[in-house]
Amino acid sequence: QLNNKTINARKDSQIDLDAVTSKVKNKKSELIMGFENINWGEDQSENVPTIGYSYRFQNNIILGLTWGRYQNDNFPRNGSQTVTNISHGFISYDYKTSWNLSVRPIIGLVDYNVNSPNAGDSGDKYQRDAEISEINKITDRSGIFSGILIVKEINESWNVVARGDISKSASLYLGYKL
Repeated sequence: QLNNKTINARKDSQIDLDAVTSKVKNKKSELIMGFENINWGEDQSENVPTIGYSYRFQNNIILGLTWGRYQNDNFPRNGSQTVTNISHGFISYDYKTSWNLSVRPIIGLVDYNVNSPNAGDSGDKYQRDAEISEINKITDRSGIFSGILIVKEINESWNVVARGDISKSASLYLGYKL
């Protein structure tokens, strides 16, 4: 009888973990909004508005996508219009540190889709070749990239994210956990 009382007391003191976890919203996905600063070369640097989405797999592995679009009315020459779509697909690993900071090494693919219909259609041969070369320099940056993310958790719903990578771009994002 004493053993039954002990067993019943232990059962009563156990916490139902399923009930607890169902009450705590597990926010695994995040909407990303911000700007990516792209350095096109010595003379050209732009802030591209960007939006994206990321999803946390397991505890520390994060997959994400971002997309930005920028229209420049004076590149590669005055009066020439160039539209650039920038897409990133990435995976990162989340290392938690103190002060609600995370450090995330990142690797992924980037695609620079450039549309400049007037590039290389006027001027002398040197000017036409130089304009086409400027456009090709941007599209040639497509491929694998790596870098680091520094994430500051503001509260349970918002993050501030700074990213730097080796493709000569840096980003500042706000992340909203869905």
